[in-house]
Amino acid sequence: MTKDNYELLGFIISKATNGLMVYSSVDGDKGQIDMGEIGDAVVKFKNKREYKVISKGEWLAMPKNSKEASKTANKKDPVLNEFGEQKSDLKGEKDESANSLV
Repeated sequence: MTKDNYELLGFIISKATNGLMVYSSVDGDKGQIDMGEIGDAVVKFKNKREYKVISKGEWLAMPKNSKEASKTANKKDPVLNEFGEQKSDLKGEKDESANSLV
């Protein structure tokens, strides 16, 4: 998922006496939600009424859009890079084995 899929409502700033978590937006608007911990981001899926709480670190690390996600995935994920290398190695092996059958 990317930030484009969500609308940021704010970050949890405290716990209310009723047990709910209080979140505040940059504009100063406040709301309450029944999950999360102080510092977490409260988001709403765009065009839906579903809410979600995401840790602050996860929110900050989340790419803004799919284009950015694909760029960072290729650069930062050694597992994906290694998989791509293995795939090309296997393709080479397949080509060699086809030649040996002739």
